[in-house]
Amino acid sequence: MAAMRTPALIAAAVLVLSLASVRAGDDDPECTAESFRGKFGAEPLYQLLSTPAPRIKEGMLLATVRYESPCKSGGSAFTVTHTDKHGVDVFVASRGEPECSSKLESPAVFQGEITAAIPAGFEFKGLALIAFPPDGEYESMNLEYEAPTVA
Repeated sequence: MAAMRTPALIAAAVLVLSLASVRAGDDDPECTAESFRGKFGAEPLYQLLSTPAPRIKEGMLLATVRYESPCKSGGSAFTVTHTDKHGVDVFVASRGEPECSSKLESPAVFQGEITAAIPAGFEFKGLALIAFPPDGEYESMNLEYEAPTVA
């Protein structure tokens, strides 16, 4: 029975280390709260929502976000960066400045699904996380992976 628990305990330990290193910036000794915050893009930062769960499908990150914007449809493009933290794939979605042809009189809250390309060469190894912006609902969350369908 103890032998069956060992792989689960090792996986849990790796996950805890990975989550801590996402926040601590252990790969960057000069990582500060401000530089970590800057990884998520335009201010005010977006909220990453946990429902529906963020996922990877056909090389794209799909996630539901909420943010304040001067554009009716949000107007921000998102880019994704990938880091390997102790053998666990960690993704960060960065929001670009909103762009639109006509701005609202006052900013409004946009909520909707975004899509952004996963960096080329990514191969799913069984566990991938998405980091939440500071003060988010979670620090990070498992990314669901939808394997490509074969026609």
